[in-house]
Amino acid sequence: MSEQATEKTKTRRTQADRTADTRRRALDATIRCLARDGYAATTTTRVAQEAGISRGGMLHHFPTRADLLSETLKDIEMTLRRMRADALNKLPADIDMFIALTRIGWESYQSKEAMALIELTIAARGDDDLAASLKKTHASVHGFQLEGSMKVARHVGLENVEMVEAMHLLHTAAMRGLMIEQSIGIEPARVDAAIDLLVLYKEWFVERFT
Repeated sequence: MSEQATEKTKTRRTQADRTADTRRRALDATIRCLARDGYAATTTTRVAQEAGISRGGMLHHFPTRADLLSETLKDIEMTLRRMRADALNKLPADIDMFIALTRIGWESYQSKEAMALIELTIAARGDDDLAASLKKTHASVHGFQLEGSMKVARHVGLENVEMVEAMHLLHTAAMRGLMIEQSIGIEPARVDAAIDLLVLYKEWFVERFT
């Protein structure tokens, strides 16, 4: 390869790195703004300021707010998947893991990504485009989490698929609700007590259906 060609390759790689870095900063800033300031305050202008990106640079990568939020949803999905997988990989696939899924789930719901997802979930009621993107994300995240729960459940002898799925949905809905309660100032001790109750329910569930 000639020196000129080598230099062009380096330039292309550098530009690709710059593009990836700008997009990453924009997505991280969007998640922070959503989790901290809420949906209404998360405008492309505010995100650009938060990320330290010029207005023109922001529009180049994300021409509209809808584009930005759609990509943010995809990024949140992958992050939540990775967090759950990393936590599960540290535990043996036994009864203790199945019960621990509740606390693993709650830990992931303490992330800024989960809070951002809650904000987008509420906002989607008045935004058809966002609702369509959100439906795909929720289906993917829920499906991934349910698949993991079912895998562990089968391994430990829980064969009642319908009940395992119902239990998973109940726990997921409870955690989303507790996140909202937590965000409006409910005392941490009361939230922790509610999570402890979910764990107790899981222990009862295992005893009842194995």
